[in-house]
Order: sequence, then C-alpha cells, then structure tokens
Amino acid sequence: MLFIVALLTLTLAVLAGYLFFVAGSPKPASSVEAAAVPPKTVSAVPTDEELEKKTLFEGKKFFNLKNDNDQKIAVIQINMELVYFKKIKEIKDVKKKIDANDGEIKEIVSTYFQDMTLEEARKVETREKAKADIKKQINDLLKTSEKMKIEGDIVYAVNFIEWFYQ
Repeated sequence: MLFIVALLTLTLAVLAGYLFFVAGSPKPASSVEAAAVPPKTVSAVPTDEELEKKTLFEGKKFFNLKNDNDQKIAVIQINMELVYFKKIKEIKDVKKKIDANDGEIKEIVSTYFQDMTLEEARKVETREKAKADIKKQINDLLKTSEKMKIEGDIVYAVNFIEWFYQ
C-alpha cells in the first residue's frame, strides 16, 4: 500500500512539472504575428491635484422634456458638476474661463434636455450618452473662443449628481 501511494505521488509530481515547465510556457510570436497586433495605447488618468470640480447648478434644476403626449408633463431633475483641468498651457486661468462661459454652458445643458423624451431619459445608456455629448459641446465652446489651438480637452468629465425623471 505504501508503495502504491509513493508511486502515485511521484507520478503526480512528474505530471505537474511537465505542465508547469513544458506545456504552460507561451510560444514566442513570429514577427508577422507581432506586426499584425497594434500596440495598446495607454491613456493617462489625471491625478486629483490636476483636476478641479465645479457644481453647475445651485441645488436641483428641473428641465421640461420633449413630450409627444400633450396631456402629461414630463420633467427631469438634475444636478451636475464639471470636472476640468486646473492648468492648461494655452489658457492663463481655466477657472476664470469656465466662470466667464457659465451662461453658455447652462444653455447647452438646458437645450440638450429639451430634445430628450421621457422614454429616452429612462434608458441607462442615455445618461452616459448625455455625459459624452454635453462634455463635447462644452469643450467645443471653450476652445472656439481661444486664439490658439488647444490640444486635448478642457473639461475632463461631466458628472450627474442627480438624475430623476417623471
């Protein structure tokens, strides 16, 4: 009995060694295969020290949604914040620039929700699409008033603190 246990243990050790050293080693890719795979681009995430936040509306803000049925009123209640870069080499004072365009930024947000229906507001993907669309429109607004061409975005992200609809 002891002989059988020793034989099985030795066999298990040999098989584990084979799997570990021989079968588990990756094969080197040929130069053709390596050229076919594009290199991954690493996008740098800014640190907290590089970003600043601005709450766009004081308290809760209500917007009327586009309504196909004239008998019911559809509204969305949001509160949102802009996350923007503190320093951009082409802009002297980023906070001052965003504050100077506060009215236009709020108009972009209100106009965006005027074209949204209640059914669209209920969808999860609409919230993510709204973040991306509003961020792009705000960045376009902030870049158009600059004399120099700005590389990258000024506003890093748009966050909806609240998103309630009815």
